[in-house]
Amino acid sequence: MLLIKNARLSDESIVDILIKDKKIFKIEENLQEPTADVIDAKDCYVLSGLIDLNIRLRDNKLSQKNLDEIENRAINSGITTVVLNCDFEPGVDDKTYLELLNSQLRGRKINFILNIKGLNKENRLNNISILLKSGAKVIHENSDISTNQLRRISQYALMHDAPFFVFCQNRELNENGVINEAEVSFELGLPGISKIGEISEVAKLSAISEYYQVKTHFQTLSTKKSLEIAKQNPFCTTEVSIHHLLKDDNSCKGFNTNAKINPPLRSQKVKQELKDALKNGLIDTLTSLFSPQSITNKDLPFELAKFGIDEMEEFLPLGYTYLVKDGFITMAEFEKLISINPAKILNLSENTIKKGNRADLVIFDPNSEKICHDTNSIYHDEKISGQIVATVINGEVTKQHSD
Repeated sequence: MLLIKNARLSDESIVDILIKDKKIFKIEENLQEPTADVIDAKDCYVLSGLIDLNIRLRDNKLSQKNLDEIENRAINSGITTVVLNCDFEPGVDDKTYLELLNSQLRGRKINFILNIKGLNKENRLNNISILLKSGAKVIHENSDISTNQLRRISQYALMHDAPFFVFCQNRELNENGVINEAEVSFELGLPGISKIGEISEVAKLSAISEYYQVKTHFQTLSTKKSLEIAKQNPFCTTEVSIHHLLKDDNSCKGFNTNAKINPPLRSQKVKQELKDALKNGLIDTLTSLFSPQSITNKDLPFELAKFGIDEMEEFLPLGYTYLVKDGFITMAEFEKLISINPAKILNLSENTIKKGNRADLVIFDPNSEKICHDTNSIYHDEKISGQIVATVINGEVTKQHSD
């Protein structure tokens, strides 16, 4: 048994939480349990474990080392469940291979959820039904494949009640762009990625989703217009990365490849529009967009460097520092974006701190402060508030901070 004393919930109430048999057994004030291990969470928030719907392996390569990295860093970040994006090599398009990979993932501390691509390497329809029956939970695809293929994938998603995750881009319109198309791209002389390439694809997918009544999750949207279109459809959910709310394309100045992510960081004006959209309820989930690249893939001219960002441990502290602490949203609203809503999208059991629910929790100290000293971070030299004190997964403490 585990007893968490003086837990400050996201609604600001203070309670004790008793965990027994991997579940939340009691939530009361002044609980006593002599046989339980005790964590005093005084002055700390206790939140539902974070769920990140958009995680990638380093360099998009499947290996034991890269899986270990995600597991260890997720635990240190308070993330208890991740959706592993399937655009890695070697890809998953075989039932036996998928079952083998799933058997390896089941023994890990965090909950890995695999998504599968709608198309295989030959750009033909994957064995979607077989792969979903063999352990995959989510279908993923880029939006700019043929409309008929999108239709057929949507029908499979509907048939199996599996969410369809879509990354909206139009590579023909992008014309090998590497940065947001705006003043900064012109200043740096770099080919740009326009907003219309995303907006037009969202409109197309939203229409398909509504017609076939398919649950469609739009990954990492980067414009207010995209969010507005998606939220007109009751079958669509939306995701934005924390970085698109906090940073803009000025971070790319000096040809800083650490700020080269996909979709690109937009202009300062669009960043503010995204924050306003968050305030107005147009964003359902936030992601760390963890997509690390080795230095050999980043220490290159901007046009040649790979897209990707290596920020996971900072996910919760960044959101707290710039969204909650500043009073832009409440901690309860933030918890919905990073824990509760993602669970609903994945058809998981209710990921809330409630008696009888699975005990996936994160203990977060909002009073701790640190300066980001990582010169490869786009948050270099910024003061960030908050640190993960402990992560509880399935009732067990998997990480506990010690000074």
